[in-house]
Order: sequence, then C-alpha cells, then structure tokens
Amino acid sequence: MITPRFELNQTTTLVTITIHAPYASVKDAEVYVDGTDFRFASSPYYLRLTFPDELLEVGASDYMYDADNGTFIISMEKVNKGRHFENLDLISTLLVPPGKVFSRKPHITVLNGQGEDDSYSYTECAAVDHRTEPDDSCVVVKPKYGFSRHSSQVFIGFEWEAKEMLDLEHPDDIPECDRRKLREDAEMAQFSDEHYLADRADRDNIDSLLKFVPVWHQHILNGTEVTLQHEDVQKLKQIKVREYLLTAREKNVLLLGLVDILGAYCYDHRTTEGDPTSESGWTINKLSSTLSWFDEFQTVRDVLVALMRRSLCYPLYRSWDLSVAVVKDLQQLLKLGKQMALKCLLEIHNVFNNCPPRYILNRLYIEDYCIWIQSVNSDNLFLLADKIDENMPSKEDLGLDIVELEMAADVVVEEERHAEMLKSFDEMALNADQTSSLEETASSSSEDEDSDEDDSEDEHQSEVLDSDDLSS
Repeated sequence: MITPRFELNQTTTLVTITIHAPYASVKDAEVYVDGTDFRFASSPYYLRLTFPDELLEVGASDYMYDADNGTFIISMEKVNKGRHFENLDLISTLLVPPGKVFSRKPHITVLNGQGEDDSYSYTECAAVDHRTEPDDSCVVVKPKYGFSRHSSQVFIGFEWEAKEMLDLEHPDDIPECDRRKLREDAEMAQFSDEHYLADRADRDNIDSLLKFVPVWHQHILNGTEVTLQHEDVQKLKQIKVREYLLTAREKNVLLLGLVDILGAYCYDHRTTEGDPTSESGWTINKLSSTLSWFDEFQTVRDVLVALMRRSLCYPLYRSWDLSVAVVKDLQQLLKLGKQMALKCLLEIHNVFNNCPPRYILNRLYIEDYCIWIQSVNSDNLFLLADKIDENMPSKEDLGLDIVELEMAADVVVEEERHAEMLKSFDEMALNADQTSSLEETASSSSEDEDSDEDDSEDEHQSEVLDSDDLSS
C-alpha cells in the first residue's frame, strides 16, 4: 500500500485533511474516524494518523472528491472546540500507530498523547550522577555506533566507504572508550599554525563571512514562526517511522549529539552563505565528532570544545572569530525549537544523499534524528541554547596553544613593524645626506663659475688697457 501525499489545516472547530490520491478507486474509498484515530483507504493508498486530541466524524463519510486534482477533502470536527492542535506539520508523530514501539529497552516508557516526551528534560539528565550507572562502553563486545548505538559491524566489507567518510579507522574493531583520545590526538596533529595565522592576518574573506545573516536569525528578528514547507513534509514521508523508548542518559547523549551535528551544519551554512556546495557534505561530516568519530558527549562544554577545535583544524576558513559566530548561530537555531532543528536535519539528509558514500550516515544517524526530534519537547532545546552562554569555551580550553601562538605572532609583527620604521628612518637620513651633498656640489660648481667669470673680466680689461696704451 502507498502512503499518499496529504496536507492538514485547522480552524478553531475543524481539522481538514486534503489527500492527494490520483490513482485511487473513488467508489471503494473508506474513511474511519474514532477519537484520535483517523484512517483512509482507497486502493492502492492507505493512510493512518493519530491526532493529539479527539475528533468527530463530520463529513468524513460524505467527503468531497476533486476529480481534476485527484484529491479527497475530508473535514472533521474537534471534540474540544477552540483547542489548537500543535505540530500538525510534524507528520511523523501523526503517522506513528498506537502501540507500535521500536526499542532495544522495551520496559522503559513513554510518550504522551501529543507525541512529546514530557517525562524528560535536559536539566534533569544533566544532574544525573553517571557514576552510579554501569559503564559498559569498554565491555569486550563489538563496538556499537549510530543513533542510540543501534548498529555494529556495518562497515565489514565496506572499508573504502569507512575510510572516505570516517576519521575513526577500523570502526568495527576500536573500542568505544578509545575514540575520544584518538580523536583529540588526530586534531592536535592536524592543527596548522601557518593556516591559522594566515587567516588571522588576511581578514577579507573572514570579515565577509561574519557579515552573513542566516535564515534563522531572520526568523528571530522578524518574529516569524518556523513551519515545514511542502518539500519538507514529502521528505519526511520517505523516512520510516519509528518510536523510541530511551533512558534519561541516552536522551542526554542524543541531544548533545544533535547539538554537535547542527553545529557542523551551522559552520557550512555560514561559510557557503546559505547555498550548499559540493563540499558541504564533507564539511558537515568532518566537523561533527559524532559523524566522523562516532564520539559521544556528556556535557555542553565538551560538545562546543570539540566543534570549535575541529573548525580550526580542518576546513578552508580557520578563524577564532568565525568559530564563535558559528556557536552563536547554533544558539539562535536551538532557540527556535524542534521545527527549525528538523528543517536543518532534512537539509543535511539531502546533502548526504547527494554526497556518496555519506548516505550511510543518513541510515546511521540523520533519519533517526529526523523522526526522534519530532517527539522531543522544544523546552529541552531552549535549555541547551541557554547553556551555551555559560559553557562558551575560551581559547585556552581548546588546548591548541592558540593564545601563545597569537602572542608570538604579535611579537613578530611588532618587530617587523619596528624594523620597517628603522629602515624608513635610515632611508630618510640617506636621502637627506644625498640631497645635502647634491646641494654642496651645486654650490661649489656655482662658485667656480663665478670665479671663471671674474678671471675672464680681468683678462678683458687687460686687453683693453693694452690697446689704449698702444693708441696713446
């Protein structure tokens, strides 16, 4: 059966669903509405939705069919008049059938009736003493990775694909507890003093990028609401719907992994000025420790340190000011809630699909994030945004010796400037000496000429006198 394309609209009293089913058998179409459960069937199409509140079957059995467009228009009355159904654009939460749960921990509950997980907040998870939980990250089993560590041994036989998109060598063999140390060592080896100082000295490109205003900043400035567009909804329909039951610790890791991935996206968005390039897949993949090392985080500070370190080690533009701007972009993005986060994830999904072999990362992480984020309470993203201010890393926190490097560079620049000044003074003095010498030479030449003229006059007078004398 095919899930048809559909759109939802609402008023204070009605919910209207427009179903695009151009090849449907109209005479066999069936509509069923019972409380929050809605079903539509007309071969070869089948659609089932679970709404956040109850509906009445008003017009559902007497629906309208537009033959020109091949669409069914079905109106249903709200049981609770005046109630606004939130997140109707997050169709994955509506498509989850009740009781269908996919999880490796089936004894853990539960999402509320609106598809949002109210039992968890980031602040609660941040307060958990993780020492009381068993650390199974180094147990002698095959290393796991992917969304909530749901995968292992994916790259057996795909060594080229792993090498192309991962910095983590042999992901199916290296223990999970070794990833962080290996990543930090690789970053230290990759950091280039010359590249960093060159971008610090030549500011033209950096200053241009710092002036760019991302689209989510415009939403904040204009006070406009973020909504999913038609193409976003169509992409969501292509992703298999799942429901996740997770521990508080797992949710914390997933939220921080989301921050890491969105931070890498923010760097690419700013440096391409909102127009992804053929290198965007590489950039997002490379800057995210989650996607390139399968690393996991426990604190906001750890995420920001890793993101800023990698932004100064790998991409084309390596500037501290640019990295700070990217973190601020990330903060504003999180303040717009899960709709904005979902739109960015869908863009990443599209970029990876067009950048082989990174479509594998879509299967491992991005698709699950696209589904899961719809069930997350946006308050958790707001809290993460607030945490960024108090956890903003300093240059010293990155461990790349940036402060010492900048000080040494400033000393060299000052010495060069001083040397240039001395050289300029010497040239001025030399020019002055040459000018004085020329003047003296000119003066001496003038005196010689005057002396020659006097001698000539004397000779002339002598000649005159001799003539007079002869005449006399």
